[in-house]
Amino acid sequence: MSFEQYKEEGNRNFKEGSYKVAAELYQKCVDIEPENPIGYSNKAMALIKLGRYTEVVELCRKGLTFTPNTTDTVYKKLNYRLEMALKNMKHVNDQEQSNEHLINIEINEVDRLPEEFINL
Repeated sequence: MSFEQYKEEGNRNFKEGSYKVAAELYQKCVDIEPENPIGYSNKAMALIKLGRYTEVVELCRKGLTFTPNTTDTVYKKLNYRLEMALKNMKHVNDQEQSNEHLINIEINEVDRLPEEFINL
């Protein structure tokens, strides 16, 4: 199959919500035309849907090396997807730190019963 055929099949799967399959098909696009940023951009969007943000960052940065024209639509999409991934990674990291803080809270109240309950 050609780049365009894999891309169209990937787009169809993406629209159906089959993001993993779409990502695999977009990877075929990258394999066929490794200097075409569209494959990177499309795969990045599928991986965002799967929550695989670290991979998205790598893909977007690689795809951006093949889009020197900052007014190009693909350049803008790659930057937007990179930004989305970084924000989501920060959100996940912040959430983990928040949960870690909750785990470390000492619960002293349980050890101190009100006086009226001590002799029960």
